[in-house]
Formats: sequence, C-alpha cells, structure tokens
Amino acid sequence: MNAWRASIAVTVARSILVLLIATWLIVAGIGKLADLDGFAEALRAHGLIAGPLIQVVSFVLPFVEVLIGAGVVWGLASGSPVRRLVPPLVAVFLAFVLYAAWLSINPPPRPAPCGCGISAVPVENWWPIVIRNTGVIVLLVLCAASSSIAVQRDASSA
Repeated sequence: MNAWRASIAVTVARSILVLLIATWLIVAGIGKLADLDGFAEALRAHGLIAGPLIQVVSFVLPFVEVLIGAGVVWGLASGSPVRRLVPPLVAVFLAFVLYAAWLSINPPPRPAPCGCGISAVPVENWWPIVIRNTGVIVLLVLCAASSSIAVQRDASSA
C-alpha cells in the first residue's frame, strides 16, 4: 500500500510540475501579446533576427507559446500521460536556450530586455537565462523519463 501511495504522489508531483511550466509558458505568451510592439523592440535590440522577420516572429511566437502551454494543460486535464506532453515544452525551452546562448556569446551592443513577456528589465548577462531554461528542460526530461519508467514497471508487473 505504501508503494502505491508513493507512486500516486510522484505522479501528482510530476503533473503539477509540468502544469506549472505550461502555465509559465502561457503567461509569458500572454505578456508578449499584451505588448507586441515592446516584444518586437526587444527582438530588434538583440540584433539576431533580420528586420522583416522581427514582425513575424514577434507576432507568431506568443501564439505558439500560448497554444503549446494550453495544449499541455488540456492534455493533463484529459488524462494524457506526462511523457507525451513534455516534448513540445522541451522544444520551446530548447529554442529559448539556444537563443539566449547565442546572445551570451554575441551580446547585443547595449543591455536589452529578454523579451520573455514577464520582465522588461534589460539583461547584461544572458548565461543565467541559459541556465534557468536548461534547468527547466532537465526537469521536463526527468518527468517524462520517470513517467515512462513507471509505465514500463506497471506493464511488467501486470
């Protein structure tokens, strides 16, 4: 009985963690949608995206964030296994890691807001953002892996 309770507790904790990360993505996307011009200006200040593409990226990315986050929340609510919901979140955060890593190696001429939709504070050192988003990926992968291991263990014991 104790193993069953521990299994339930791990499943709930895993789901809550994925829910929090998905909600973070939704909030960030809504923050960008609330200030599309500010988000476009942050991207422009980074200097990584060519002029005409800034408007496209600044318009499309917030919708992608909200849709992926909402899809994960919907999946959790409808009982989808965590391991199936994690890959889109990992893909988004991997893109964020790569973008921030590039800015760490080739920083903008002046400190600029990260464009994350949550904070408008200019960033001078991008490595903490790389580390934070890498940490999110590690947590997501651990959630998916532990979910898969639990499924395999349940199948073998049946």
